[in-house]
Amino acid sequence: MANINYNRINVVLSEADTQSMLQDIASFISKIPECGGLTPEERKKLKSINVANKIFSENVLNAAKTLPNVLPSYIDLSSLENDLNVFRQLDQLETVLLQGLSRLQDAKRIAGHEAYMTSNVTYEFIKNASKVGVPGTKTAYETLKARYTSKNQGKNSNDDI
Repeated sequence: MANINYNRINVVLSEADTQSMLQDIASFISKIPECGGLTPEERKKLKSINVANKIFSENVLNAAKTLPNVLPSYIDLSSLENDLNVFRQLDQLETVLLQGLSRLQDAKRIAGHEAYMTSNVTYEFIKNASKVGVPGTKTAYETLKARYTSKNQGKNSNDDI
């Protein structure tokens, strides 16, 4: 960071905005069809749908609608149609959410980076002030230096909390 004052994110979300976003997310989640969640085994076992599988499923539905006498009564085309429709809707929502999540993660990383880098520079000033005997700095320095003398020195600064 060449300029310590360069700060890409220098805002704080209002408590009202934070609460509003959390309520919106809770409302969003409540509208997603409840499926009980998947176990790791189910995640591996269940087939996913890619573009080719989706097109095939749509083609099967269209063909089956024109051939009603071919299907046994236990094949429910309305369920297939509903599954394809909700898949399209969920796919669209997932795309938008992934864009939002990426933006959230980027903003979080930038804010965290800026906070940590500024903290390191500030720590160095406190350390130097303590070394030259500036009153009131020794206790702060003694407390803060533990970060750099412990086993967890934060050498991997890309770790997220």
